[in-house]
Amino acid sequence: MMYYMKKGILLYKSKLLYFFKRNRFLIILSTLSSMLVSVLLFFITKIPFFIFIFFPTFILLLFNSKSFRKLTNFSRILLIILVSIMFLFIFSFLTSFLLSKILFLSIILFVYFSIFTVLSIVIYYLFYYFSKNDYIFLGFALILSFLISILANSQIISLIVFSISIFFFSIFYYYFISKANKKNNAKILLLLILLILALASFFIVQITNEKEESNLLVENLFKFNFNDQVNLKTDYKFKGILLFIAKIQDSKLLKAVSYPEFSREKGFHFTKRDLPFPPILLNESWEDENYIKGSRSFEQITVYNLNLSEGVVFGPNEPYKIVPYMKIDGSKFTSIFSTYSKSVKDIEQFIDNIDFSSNSLSNDQYLQYTDVGKKDPQILELIDKYKDFYKNRADFIIFFYNYFKKNFYYSISTFQKEGYEGIISFLFKTKKGYCAHFASAYALLLRYYGIPARVVGGFKAIQDNKILDFYRFYDFNAHSWVEVYCDQYGWIPIDPTSDRISEDEMLPFEKPIDQNESALLEEILKLEKQLVPQQRKVENNIDEDENKFKISYRNFIYLIFILIFILILFLLKNQIIVLLSLIFPPLLFKALKIYIKKIAKILKQDFITAEQLKNYQIKNYKDILDFVNIYNNLMFAPNEYKKRYLNKTASQRAFKSFLSIRKQLKKYE
Repeated sequence: MMYYMKKGILLYKSKLLYFFKRNRFLIILSTLSSMLVSVLLFFITKIPFFIFIFFPTFILLLFNSKSFRKLTNFSRILLIILVSIMFLFIFSFLTSFLLSKILFLSIILFVYFSIFTVLSIVIYYLFYYFSKNDYIFLGFALILSFLISILANSQIISLIVFSISIFFFSIFYYYFISKANKKNNAKILLLLILLILALASFFIVQITNEKEESNLLVENLFKFNFNDQVNLKTDYKFKGILLFIAKIQDSKLLKAVSYPEFSREKGFHFTKRDLPFPPILLNESWEDENYIKGSRSFEQITVYNLNLSEGVVFGPNEPYKIVPYMKIDGSKFTSIFSTYSKSVKDIEQFIDNIDFSSNSLSNDQYLQYTDVGKKDPQILELIDKYKDFYKNRADFIIFFYNYFKKNFYYSISTFQKEGYEGIISFLFKTKKGYCAHFASAYALLLRYYGIPARVVGGFKAIQDNKILDFYRFYDFNAHSWVEVYCDQYGWIPIDPTSDRISEDEMLPFEKPIDQNESALLEEILKLEKQLVPQQRKVENNIDEDENKFKISYRNFIYLIFILIFILILFLLKNQIIVLLSLIFPPLLFKALKIYIKKIAKILKQDFITAEQLKNYQIKNYKDILDFVNIYNNLMFAPNEYKKRYLNKTASQRAFKSFLSIRKQLKKYE
């Protein structure tokens, strides 16, 4: 009996191996096609088609099987369609049933899975047809991979998708299409390919990150976390991504990180954390009330996290207890936690009654929180200029708090220098900036006077983004303010950022609720009663499997060609945007910014406004007026007027005007 069982198993294995060997081209190519389509549809629908990735392969194997070949082509296609529909509907119905959803979901899933299957088969046949020509096959793989990768909302994801796609198609090309010599050292080739992809990814990220680098938040592995320094950039960088939804009470400032150190090179930054609560809290509660001073008000917030790095914690003023909740299967939220805080409210109302002595700080702590590096004569002169308005620390804090509120403007496009020079420019020239400029400048002035101060980062709630009792927080809600130390209360928050908006400034910080966010709020209302606090820390061990590929030294030149091609695309990004704006009018916004920067460069200026162009005399002055008219209406006019200029005619007029202006302004170089 055992003999026949072993013989049967061996026979089964041999037939199975023969089957895979005979159909390996179809199986691998169709799987690669399905992978690309699943990524494409995931970026569009957020549905994980990856679990269904082998179904198109199954359909193609049936279509090419010996039994089906006996039928006519029409009969084979009809039968395959009927079997596919039946299987797809059963799968969709079972999925909706397991998720405890209504039958309507199964119909939606059926439609999506049908689209996925059809697209995968179409892409497979295109690759199959192009495989007869090496260059066409590789070119189609390159273009399709690039088009799918640019749909990603992250630079890193885009590079990963493109690199992995090209890597697998290159291997497939070598094994099944190329007739190259396959006796070279496989390990060396593998290392070279991976090294080239890694270097190319790094190089491209470095090229593009100069314009994408954020101020407080940084994107790391698809999630957002806080930077280790307060970046003072020309513009406030954000993408408008929903980070989390929170149920909060009175305080609108939620502290996550502090920046206690200062240098001219890095500005306010940290090398060692000085907040009492832990920076990362995954599956363990934290509590410590001993460090809190003075009479404070109790507050509790509950955070439903979507796109923050898992474990990032924050709360109003001084958190003393943080409780993470156990994960709920099927929830869209990556983590949920509550923060219990003791807050000093309405500090501006009684700040003049606070004794700002700092005797409880050690000498090292006092020096750290008052360090300004080499003192700047301009700042010393500014402080001395208003010396008659303050007699003690409290007077100084109040005076310069009002000084910023009344004399400075909020702006997300400052067009001033970066870093420490940005602080000086903000204080003495432009007098406009965003929260990082206000916080850095105010904390620096306090330190000059000997008051212990630090910049802190976190989030600020906006009333217009409130729905029911919940606030929506996007990446543009990241905010920085100042904390001042006193023996009576410890660290107390003061936000010097002005409410006065710079002229012609349009702030996109309010977002209407969309259908997805409405669904998230409905989920929160259901989850509130199901939250269970974490009781212990859970350790996850990740086992890494090492995969060995046997590939040869063949497609080295081809990969270099791909990388050079992508590099050229990024280097010519501005030119591509300008050309596309002539076809797709919504890109005119970006094109106009490119035009104005190029004109400023010709005139050897850091920045020039459209209105300032009128001061330059050129032969065809009508071109300047035409350009200024389009620029001002698209950048500053209300939305109902912008629609008049978002058309191909306006794009072509702006382009022609720019070419004419650029040509005639050459004399000013």
